[in-house]
Amino acid sequence: MKTKPTAPHCHKLLNGFAQLVGERQNIYSLLLEHGRAFQPAPKLPNGVKKGVPKQCYANATQIILRQRSKLPRYRYCEGYALPKRLFPMPHAWLIDDQDRVVDVTWPEGEEYFGVVMQRSFLISEMARSKRYGIFETFRLNPMLFNAPDLCFENIVALK
Repeated sequence: MKTKPTAPHCHKLLNGFAQLVGERQNIYSLLLEHGRAFQPAPKLPNGVKKGVPKQCYANATQIILRQRSKLPRYRYCEGYALPKRLFPMPHAWLIDDQDRVVDVTWPEGEEYFGVVMQRSFLISEMARSKRYGIFETFRLNPMLFNAPDLCFENIVALK
């Protein structure tokens, strides 16, 4: 029987930040409401190379942009992740068709908690902000809070 992935350290950090920020719309509450834990893949798939260190948003986005198929092999995620022997931090990664993490930036991530971004939203936000990453921009798009089904993939299935 397959076990459901968990990310207790990431979840605890997000809960703490959400309580600290309070009632305002914030990224921590958004992740807790719409995010989920993901299982790391045992190793990088064949043909996938490590990206530039400390450039997770660019590394993951560039792979998504290079995909030409109508059924992409990888999907883009953002949230918080726990690198081996450190603490949870903002991060971006890919997931494969079995929802396993494909992390092209870190060698050994232990926990991943986040949301799967719709490809069209990722591309439009990158064009709008002129930066890689959705949650790391200074001005979050109100659509994230008002129409999350237009931003995140499989929003119902992620719960």
